[in-house]
Amino acid sequence: MGNYIPSDYKSKSGYKLKPKRVFNKSTNMWNYEIIDSLYGRSGLTGKNNQSLAFDILGVCGITDDGTRIYCIEFRKTKYQKATVVLGGVGNCPITDRFNRNICGVACIGNVLWSEHDILYQTWSKMISRNYKENTDVYDLYKNVGVCDRWLIYENFKKDAVKIDGYNSNLISSGKVVLDKDIGSYNSGIYEYNLNNCKFINKKLNNKLQLKHQNFMRFYYSDDINFVHYNMTEVYTVLNFDYNRMRWTLQGKQDNYKGWKIEYYYPDKISVKYLNDLDNDLKLIKNKLVFTKFKHKQKFKAIKDGKVYYHHSKNKFAKLMGIYGKFIYDYIKGDIDNYKGWHFENIDNLPKDISGLKYLEYLKTQYGVDIDEQIL
Repeated sequence: MGNYIPSDYKSKSGYKLKPKRVFNKSTNMWNYEIIDSLYGRSGLTGKNNQSLAFDILGVCGITDDGTRIYCIEFRKTKYQKATVVLGGVGNCPITDRFNRNICGVACIGNVLWSEHDILYQTWSKMISRNYKENTDVYDLYKNVGVCDRWLIYENFKKDAVKIDGYNSNLISSGKVVLDKDIGSYNSGIYEYNLNNCKFINKKLNNKLQLKHQNFMRFYYSDDINFVHYNMTEVYTVLNFDYNRMRWTLQGKQDNYKGWKIEYYYPDKISVKYLNDLDNDLKLIKNKLVFTKFKHKQKFKAIKDGKVYYHHSKNKFAKLMGIYGKFIYDYIKGDIDNYKGWHFENIDNLPKDISGLKYLEYLKTQYGVDIDEQIL
Protein backbone atom coordinates (compact mmCIF):
# COMPACT_ATOMS: atom_id res chain seq x y z
CA MET A 1 0.00 0.00 0.00
CA GLY A 2 2.96 2.34 0.43
CA ASN A 3 4.19 4.14 3.51
CA TYR A 4 3.17 7.71 2.70
CA ILE A 5 2.09 9.40 5.95
CA PRO A 6 -1.25 11.17 5.44
CA SER A 7 -1.79 14.51 7.13
CA ASP A 8 -3.18 14.36 10.67
CA TYR A 9 -6.71 15.32 11.47
CA LYS A 10 -6.39 19.08 11.92
CA SER A 11 -8.11 20.63 14.91
CA LYS A 12 -9.06 24.29 14.67
CA SER A 13 -8.82 24.65 18.44
CA GLY A 14 -5.58 22.65 18.87
CA TYR A 15 -4.99 19.38 20.69
CA LYS A 16 -4.94 18.10 24.20
CA LEU A 17 -3.76 14.79 22.79
CA LYS A 18 -2.65 14.72 19.16
CA PRO A 19 -3.17 11.45 17.24
CA LYS A 20 -0.02 9.39 16.80
CA ARG A 21 0.73 6.75 14.20
CA VAL A 22 3.02 3.76 13.85
CA PHE A 23 3.81 1.89 10.64
CA ASN A 24 2.39 -1.63 10.47
CA LYS A 25 4.73 -3.72 8.31
CA SER A 26 2.29 -6.62 8.06
CA THR A 27 -0.35 -4.48 6.34
CA ASN A 28 2.07 -1.87 4.93
CA MET A 29 -0.20 0.79 6.45
CA TRP A 30 -0.03 3.49 9.09
CA ASN A 31 -2.05 2.69 12.22
CA TYR A 32 -3.17 5.03 14.97
CA GLU A 33 -2.34 4.47 18.62
CA ILE A 34 -5.58 3.96 20.53
CA ILE A 35 -5.70 5.90 23.82
CA ASP A 36 -9.26 5.06 24.86
CA SER A 37 -11.20 1.91 24.02
CA LEU A 38 -14.60 3.58 23.90
CA TYR A 39 -15.27 3.10 27.63
CA GLY A 40 -15.23 -0.67 27.46
CA ARG A 41 -17.61 -0.91 24.54
CA SER A 42 -16.44 -2.84 21.49
CA GLY A 43 -17.75 -3.87 18.11
CA LEU A 44 -18.94 -0.39 17.13
CA THR A 45 -19.23 -0.13 13.36
CA GLY A 46 -20.42 2.20 10.67
CA LYS A 47 -20.58 2.84 6.94
CA ASN A 48 -19.40 5.78 4.92
CA ASN A 49 -21.52 7.48 2.28
CA GLN A 50 -20.29 4.93 -0.27
CA SER A 51 -21.66 2.10 1.89
CA LEU A 52 -18.19 0.85 2.79
CA ALA A 53 -18.14 -0.76 6.24
CA PHE A 54 -15.65 0.32 8.90
CA ASP A 55 -14.94 -0.47 12.54
CA ILE A 56 -14.53 2.23 15.17
CA LEU A 57 -11.36 1.11 16.95
CA GLY A 58 -11.35 3.72 19.65
CA VAL A 59 -10.27 7.23 20.54
CA CYS A 60 -6.87 8.23 19.19
CA GLY A 61 -6.80 11.91 20.20
CA ILE A 62 -8.63 14.79 21.84
CA THR A 63 -8.96 18.34 20.62
CA ASP A 64 -8.34 21.32 22.87
CA ASP A 65 -12.08 21.86 23.26
CA GLY A 66 -12.52 18.26 24.45
CA THR A 67 -13.83 16.73 21.23
CA ARG A 68 -12.81 13.09 20.81
CA ILE A 69 -10.96 12.06 17.66
CA TYR A 70 -11.92 8.54 16.60
CA CYS A 71 -9.86 6.04 14.68
CA ILE A 72 -11.85 4.13 12.10
CA GLU A 73 -10.59 1.20 10.03
CA PHE A 74 -12.20 0.11 6.79
CA ARG A 75 -12.85 -3.60 6.92
CA LYS A 76 -11.91 -4.49 3.35
CA THR A 77 -8.65 -2.56 2.98
CA LYS A 78 -7.55 -2.02 6.64
CA TYR A 79 -7.06 1.67 5.84
CA GLN A 80 -7.30 3.80 9.02
CA LYS A 81 -8.35 7.40 9.36
CA ALA A 82 -8.75 9.80 12.26
CA THR A 83 -12.01 11.74 12.35
CA VAL A 84 -14.34 13.58 14.66
CA VAL A 85 -17.24 13.12 12.22
CA LEU A 86 -18.88 9.72 12.34
CA GLY A 87 -22.44 10.64 11.39
CA GLY A 88 -25.27 8.18 11.18
CA VAL A 89 -25.11 4.85 9.41
CA GLY A 90 -24.19 5.48 5.77
CA ASN A 91 -23.52 9.18 6.29
CA CYS A 92 -19.82 9.26 7.30
CA PRO A 93 -18.01 11.37 4.68
CA ILE A 94 -14.57 9.72 5.16
CA THR A 95 -13.24 8.17 1.92
CA ASP A 96 -11.39 4.87 1.80
CA ARG A 97 -8.40 5.83 -0.30
CA PHE A 98 -7.55 2.18 -0.95
CA ASN A 99 -10.96 1.14 -2.19
CA ARG A 100 -10.46 -0.24 -5.73
CA ASN A 101 -13.20 1.88 -7.27
CA ILE A 102 -11.32 3.02 -10.39
CA CYS A 103 -12.25 0.62 -13.21
CA GLY A 104 -12.76 -1.92 -10.46
CA VAL A 105 -9.02 -2.51 -10.02
CA ALA A 106 -7.23 0.70 -9.00
CA CYS A 107 -7.21 3.30 -6.23
CA ILE A 108 -5.57 6.59 -5.29
CA GLY A 109 -3.78 5.67 -2.06
CA ASN A 110 -2.41 8.12 0.48
CA VAL A 111 -1.28 10.90 -1.79
CA LEU A 112 -2.34 14.40 -2.75
CA TRP A 113 -3.80 14.43 -6.23
CA SER A 114 -5.79 16.47 -8.72
CA GLU A 115 -7.53 15.61 -11.96
CA HIS A 116 -5.47 18.41 -13.51
CA ASP A 117 -2.16 16.84 -12.40
CA ILE A 118 -0.38 15.61 -15.56
CA LEU A 119 0.96 12.53 -13.77
CA TYR A 120 -2.52 11.66 -12.57
CA GLN A 121 -3.82 12.04 -16.14
CA THR A 122 -1.03 9.76 -17.39
CA TRP A 123 -1.87 7.16 -14.73
CA SER A 124 -5.62 7.46 -15.25
CA LYS A 125 -5.32 6.93 -19.02
CA MET A 126 -3.07 3.94 -18.45
CA ILE A 127 -5.64 2.34 -16.14
CA SER A 128 -8.56 3.24 -18.41
CA ARG A 129 -7.19 1.79 -21.65
CA ASN A 130 -6.26 -1.47 -19.92
CA TYR A 131 -9.35 -2.03 -17.78
CA LYS A 132 -12.23 0.14 -18.99
CA GLU A 133 -14.47 -1.94 -21.23
CA ASN A 134 -16.63 -0.58 -24.06
CA THR A 135 -13.88 1.75 -25.31
CA ASP A 136 -12.27 1.93 -28.76
CA VAL A 137 -8.90 0.68 -27.50
CA TYR A 138 -9.98 -1.95 -24.97
CA ASP A 139 -9.66 -4.86 -27.40
CA LEU A 140 -6.06 -3.81 -28.13
CA TYR A 141 -5.11 -3.60 -24.45
CA LYS A 142 -7.21 -6.27 -22.76
CA ASN A 143 -4.24 -8.67 -22.82
CA VAL A 144 -1.88 -5.97 -21.53
CA GLY A 145 -1.72 -5.41 -17.80
CA VAL A 146 -0.56 -2.94 -15.18
CA CYS A 147 1.69 -4.25 -12.42
CA ASP A 148 0.09 -4.57 -8.97
CA ARG A 149 2.21 -1.74 -7.57
CA TRP A 150 1.03 0.76 -10.18
CA LEU A 151 -2.64 -0.04 -9.59
CA ILE A 152 -2.22 2.45 -6.72
CA TYR A 153 -1.63 5.99 -7.94
CA GLU A 154 0.47 6.78 -4.86
CA ASN A 155 3.07 4.23 -5.98
CA PHE A 156 3.02 5.34 -9.61
CA LYS A 157 3.63 8.94 -8.59
CA LYS A 158 6.62 7.88 -6.46
CA ASP A 159 8.08 5.79 -9.27
CA ALA A 160 7.50 8.31 -12.06
CA VAL A 161 10.75 10.20 -11.44
CA LYS A 162 12.64 6.89 -11.84
CA ILE A 163 11.15 6.17 -15.27
CA ASP A 164 13.65 6.58 -18.12
CA GLY A 165 13.01 9.83 -20.00
CA TYR A 166 11.12 11.52 -17.16
CA ASN A 167 11.01 15.29 -17.61
CA SER A 168 8.19 17.18 -15.93
CA ASN A 169 8.23 20.02 -18.47
CA LEU A 170 8.14 17.72 -21.51
CA ILE A 171 5.41 15.61 -19.92
CA SER A 172 3.32 18.68 -19.08
CA SER A 173 3.66 20.02 -22.63
CA GLY A 174 2.64 16.65 -24.09
CA LYS A 175 5.89 16.26 -26.05
CA VAL A 176 6.71 12.94 -24.38
CA VAL A 177 4.30 10.21 -23.29
CA LEU A 178 4.50 6.96 -21.35
CA ASP A 179 5.44 3.98 -23.52
CA LYS A 180 5.59 0.31 -22.58
CA ASP A 181 6.05 -1.25 -26.02
CA ILE A 182 9.84 -0.98 -26.31
CA GLY A 183 10.47 -2.49 -22.89
CA SER A 184 7.72 -5.07 -23.35
CA TYR A 185 9.22 -6.24 -26.64
CA ASN A 186 12.59 -6.73 -24.96
CA SER A 187 11.22 -8.43 -21.84
CA GLY A 188 8.53 -10.47 -23.58
CA ILE A 189 6.00 -9.34 -20.94
CA TYR A 190 3.44 -6.82 -22.14
CA GLU A 191 2.82 -4.94 -18.91
CA TYR A 192 3.10 -1.41 -17.60
CA ASN A 193 5.81 -1.51 -14.94
CA LEU A 194 8.97 0.37 -13.95
CA ASN A 195 11.28 -1.90 -15.95
CA ASN A 196 9.27 -1.81 -19.17
CA CYS A 197 8.17 1.82 -19.29
CA LYS A 198 9.88 4.96 -20.49
CA PHE A 199 8.82 8.41 -21.61
CA ILE A 200 9.38 8.84 -25.35
CA ASN A 201 8.53 11.25 -28.15
CA LYS A 202 4.76 11.29 -28.77
CA LYS A 203 5.08 10.80 -32.54
CA LEU A 204 7.24 7.70 -32.07
CA ASN A 205 4.83 6.36 -29.47
CA ASN A 206 1.89 6.72 -31.89
CA LYS A 207 3.73 4.70 -34.53
CA LEU A 208 4.46 2.01 -31.93
CA GLN A 209 0.81 1.51 -31.02
CA LEU A 210 -0.21 -2.14 -31.07
CA LYS A 211 -2.66 -1.75 -33.95
CA HIS A 212 0.20 -0.60 -36.24
CA GLN A 213 3.18 -2.44 -34.84
CA ASN A 214 4.94 -5.21 -36.78
CA PHE A 215 8.61 -5.43 -37.65
CA MET A 216 8.97 -6.13 -41.37
CA ARG A 217 11.81 -6.56 -43.84
CA PHE A 218 11.32 -5.08 -47.30
CA TYR A 219 13.70 -6.47 -49.95
CA TYR A 220 13.96 -5.21 -53.54
CA SER A 221 17.64 -5.77 -54.22
CA ASP A 222 20.91 -6.05 -52.32
CA ASP A 223 21.21 -2.30 -52.67
CA ILE A 224 17.58 -1.41 -51.92
CA ASN A 225 16.17 -3.06 -48.79
CA PHE A 226 15.19 -1.96 -45.30
CA VAL A 227 13.51 -2.93 -42.03
CA HIS A 228 10.63 -1.00 -40.47
CA TYR A 229 8.11 -1.38 -37.66
CA ASN A 230 5.06 0.44 -38.99
CA MET A 231 3.31 -0.38 -42.26
CA THR A 232 1.29 2.84 -42.22
CA GLU A 233 4.53 4.85 -42.09
CA VAL A 234 5.95 2.92 -45.07
CA TYR A 235 2.73 3.45 -46.98
CA THR A 236 2.81 7.19 -46.19
CA VAL A 237 6.49 7.83 -46.94
CA LEU A 238 6.87 5.65 -50.04
CA ASN A 239 3.33 5.96 -51.39
CA PHE A 240 2.96 2.16 -51.51
CA ASP A 241 -0.40 0.42 -51.73
CA TYR A 242 -1.26 -0.51 -48.13
CA ASN A 243 -3.48 -3.50 -48.92
CA ARG A 244 -1.06 -5.03 -51.42
CA MET A 245 1.79 -4.66 -48.93
CA ARG A 246 -0.34 -6.43 -46.33
CA TRP A 247 -1.30 -9.23 -48.78
CA THR A 248 2.39 -9.77 -49.61
CA LEU A 249 3.28 -9.87 -45.92
CA GLN A 250 0.51 -12.43 -45.31
CA GLY A 251 1.70 -14.57 -48.24
CA LYS A 252 -1.42 -13.97 -50.37
CA GLN A 253 0.79 -12.75 -53.21
CA ASP A 254 4.45 -13.40 -53.96
CA ASN A 255 5.65 -9.80 -54.15
CA TYR A 256 4.54 -6.21 -54.48
CA LYS A 257 6.07 -4.52 -57.51
CA GLY A 258 9.17 -6.65 -57.06
CA TRP A 259 9.33 -6.14 -53.28
CA LYS A 260 9.55 -9.17 -51.00
CA ILE A 261 7.97 -8.41 -47.60
CA GLU A 262 8.32 -10.65 -44.56
CA TYR A 263 8.09 -10.43 -40.79
CA TYR A 264 11.31 -9.54 -39.03
CA TYR A 265 12.22 -10.18 -35.39
CA PRO A 266 15.05 -8.05 -33.96
CA ASP A 267 16.64 -9.37 -30.77
CA LYS A 268 16.35 -6.06 -28.90
CA ILE A 269 14.91 -2.65 -29.70
CA SER A 270 15.50 0.85 -28.35
CA VAL A 271 14.51 4.43 -29.15
CA LYS A 272 17.79 4.84 -31.07
CA TYR A 273 17.14 1.66 -33.07
CA LEU A 274 13.65 2.86 -34.05
CA ASN A 275 14.93 6.32 -34.99
CA ASP A 276 17.62 4.66 -37.13
CA LEU A 277 14.91 2.67 -38.93
CA ASP A 278 13.03 5.92 -39.62
CA ASN A 279 16.20 7.46 -41.05
CA ASP A 280 16.82 4.37 -43.19
CA LEU A 281 13.30 4.71 -44.60
CA LYS A 282 14.07 8.28 -45.67
CA LEU A 283 17.27 7.12 -47.40
CA ILE A 284 15.35 4.40 -49.22
CA LYS A 285 12.88 7.03 -50.33
CA ASN A 286 15.71 9.02 -51.93
CA LYS A 287 17.00 5.89 -53.67
CA LEU A 288 13.53 5.19 -55.04
CA VAL A 289 13.27 8.77 -56.20
CA PHE A 290 16.36 8.33 -58.37
CA THR A 291 15.39 4.88 -59.67
CA LYS A 292 11.98 6.31 -60.56
CA PHE A 293 13.17 9.21 -62.70
CA LYS A 294 16.73 8.34 -63.76
CA HIS A 295 15.48 6.50 -66.85
CA LYS A 296 12.85 9.08 -67.70
CA GLN A 297 13.34 11.37 -70.66
CA LYS A 298 14.40 14.76 -69.33
CA PHE A 299 13.59 17.95 -71.19
CA LYS A 300 14.24 21.64 -70.99
CA ALA A 301 11.78 24.45 -71.55
CA ILE A 302 12.69 27.98 -72.56
CA LYS A 303 10.62 31.14 -72.39
CA ASP A 304 11.78 34.75 -72.42
CA GLY A 305 15.36 33.59 -72.13
CA LYS A 306 14.72 31.61 -68.92
CA VAL A 307 15.53 27.89 -68.95
CA TYR A 308 13.62 25.24 -66.96
CA TYR A 309 14.42 21.56 -66.47
CA HIS A 310 12.04 18.78 -65.58
CA HIS A 311 11.48 15.01 -65.89
CA SER A 312 7.69 15.04 -66.38
CA LYS A 313 6.02 16.97 -69.16
CA ASN A 314 2.55 16.65 -67.63
CA LYS A 315 3.63 17.79 -64.18
CA PHE A 316 5.59 20.68 -65.65
CA ALA A 317 2.59 21.71 -67.71
CA LYS A 318 0.38 21.67 -64.61
CA LEU A 319 2.88 23.80 -62.69
CA MET A 320 3.06 26.38 -65.48
CA GLY A 321 -0.64 26.41 -66.34
CA ILE A 322 -0.20 25.16 -69.88
CA TYR A 323 -1.43 22.10 -71.79
CA GLY A 324 0.87 19.08 -71.71
CA LYS A 325 -0.27 17.98 -75.15
CA PHE A 326 1.38 21.03 -76.75
CA ILE A 327 4.76 20.14 -75.17
CA TYR A 328 4.62 16.71 -76.87
CA ASP A 329 3.42 18.27 -80.15
CA TYR A 330 6.24 20.84 -80.10
CA ILE A 331 8.96 18.22 -79.47
CA LYS A 332 7.51 15.98 -82.23
CA GLY A 333 7.66 18.97 -84.60
CA ASP A 334 3.92 19.24 -85.11
CA ILE A 335 4.00 22.87 -83.95
CA ASP A 336 6.86 25.39 -83.90
CA ASN A 337 5.66 27.69 -81.14
CA TYR A 338 3.35 27.60 -78.18
CA LYS A 339 2.74 30.90 -76.38
CA GLY A 340 6.42 31.78 -76.57
CA TRP A 341 7.54 28.42 -75.13
CA HIS A 342 10.22 26.23 -76.71
CA PHE A 343 10.85 22.63 -75.64
CA GLU A 344 13.67 20.17 -76.20
CA ASN A 345 14.41 16.63 -75.02
CA ILE A 346 17.84 16.21 -73.39
CA ASP A 347 19.89 13.14 -72.45
CA ASN A 348 21.39 14.53 -69.26
CA LEU A 349 20.74 17.31 -66.80
CA PRO A 350 23.39 20.02 -66.37
CA LYS A 351 26.08 18.99 -63.90
CA ASP A 352 25.24 21.75 -61.45
CA ILE A 353 21.74 20.26 -60.87
CA SER A 354 22.44 16.56 -61.31
CA GLY A 355 22.12 13.94 -58.60
CA LEU A 356 20.73 14.99 -55.24
CA LYS A 357 20.98 18.63 -56.29
CA TYR A 358 18.10 18.01 -58.68
CA LEU A 359 15.71 17.51 -55.75
CA GLU A 360 16.69 20.86 -54.32
CA TYR A 361 16.40 22.39 -57.78
CA LEU A 362 12.79 21.22 -58.09
CA LYS A 363 11.96 22.64 -54.71
CA THR A 364 13.54 26.05 -55.24
CA GLN A 365 12.66 26.44 -58.90
CA TYR A 366 9.00 25.51 -58.67
CA GLY A 367 8.26 25.89 -54.96
CA VAL A 368 6.60 22.48 -54.87
CA ASP A 369 6.66 19.48 -52.59
CA ILE A 370 9.30 17.07 -53.86
CA ASP A 371 7.20 14.02 -52.99
CA GLU A 372 4.42 15.20 -55.29
CA GLN A 373 6.85 15.92 -58.08
CA ILE A 374 8.77 12.66 -57.96
CA LEU A 375 6.56 10.01 -56.37
